Amino acid sequence: MPHTLLFAVSASRRSRGTDWGRFATLACAALLVSTGCARPRPATPSPAVGDSARFDQFATRYLAGEFRPRGDRGDPHSWMKPEADRRGIEAAHRVLGELRAVDTTRLTTQQRIGWLLVEARAKRTLADTILRSAERVPGRYITLGGLYWRIAGDAEPTPEDWAAALETLENAPGALAIGRDRLVDPPPLWIQLAAATAEGFVGFLGGEFTERARAAPDSLRPGLAAAGRRVRDALNAYVAFLADTLEPGAAGSWAAGADYYDWVLREVNFLPYTAETMIAEGIGFMRPPRLRWIPWRGPLTPQTAGANSWRTCRPAIPSRGRFWMHIGASRAGFSLC
Repeated sequence: MPHTLLFAVSASRRSRGTDWGRFATLACAALLVSTGCARPRPATPSPAVGDSARFDQFATRYLAGEFRPRGDRGDPHSWMKPEADRRGIEAAHRVLGELRAVDTTRLTTQQRIGWLLVEARAKRTLADTILRSAERVPGRYITLGGLYWRIAGDAEPTPEDWAAALETLENAPGALAIGRDRLVDPPPLWIQLAAATAEGFVGFLGGEFTERARAAPDSLRPGLAAAGRRVRDALNAYVAFLADTLEPGAAGSWAAGADYYDWVLREVNFLPYTAETMIAEGIGFMRPPRLRWIPWRGPLTPQTAGANSWRTCRPAIPSRGRFWMHIGASRAGFSLC
């Protein structure tokens, strides 16, 4: 059934900006537990054919991508432009309009859970406009996050991997240029983080990437070398822009605020927490011996941070799950496990 598919896919997907799978699982568990622990209630009436069928049809269209904002297929940067923000808002309003035309009291429990999950995602899209992420997050325009993982590791990259890496490199300068046009008073902390990320990729492209690219197919090797140089130049210019040209916002402007955070926990994640109680839970979970400072030798780079933090933090990770937090700056040389 379509609503069954919605439930299953929602619990396994991740969406941009939201950990969809994790929150879907938590939401479903919270809703089911609450119905099982509450006082007995009257039996839910049999779903009306009209509302149940309408939701099934909506779920089928939703999963097929009908409500996904459409960008310009010929423009790899279309999702970064102001038009994309407008399309996202319009799509969220359309989703909410169709959802709220359905009488949820006439849906099955599983359908109602799916309804709530989709509604939460659409509400979050609208609420997030107050964060002005496109104007305030410099790191979102550094689109090289998948480059290292495509060509690193024990397995040799395939020709397809190298072709995708070349495409990533060719698109990167354009993304940085959009960032220079769109950024307005970002928080100083986020400027510093973006600059450190850019500097890390400059080092990676001039070192390990160059070495690895020697094993790329002959037809791609010259393009990879040239694109790598262009991206390094663009990243250096972006770092200079962040330091010398871009006016930072207020020192504490990175915070979304407790009210917004409480709303997300309650309305989107379906969790019985507030910002204050979540902080308390996190402090309790990370108490020694799980929390410890580990001296770091040498600068942090994209190619060393993940692997080294995992090796050094692994003994401190609770057996019930994989969790670690890594913080630091290229000059500080520390990690937090």
